[in-house]
Amino acid sequence: MTTSTTVRPLLATAQHRAPWTDRPWGVLHAAVEGAAETLCGQPSLTWPKFWRLTFRPGARDTCGACSAALRRHAG
Repeated sequence: MTTSTTVRPLLATAQHRAPWTDRPWGVLHAAVEGAAETLCGQPSLTWPKFWRLTFRPGARDTCGACSAALRRHAG
C-alpha cells in the first residue's frame, strides 16, 4: 500500500503591511498555507501574506521562534 503526503507551501506573513507597499512592517513570520497560526504559534489567520517573499530562517527581520521551529522540522 502506498500513501502520499501533501506538503503545503510555507508563507511569509507579518502582523502589518507597510503603507502603500507589498512589504511587511515589523517582524516576518513563517506559516504553512491554510494554517491559522504561525510556526511560533501566533494567530495569523487575518495577517497579510507576502507571496513574493521567502522566509529565511535566522535573517535579521525574521521571527527567531519561527526560525527555530523551521530548523527543528527540517532537521
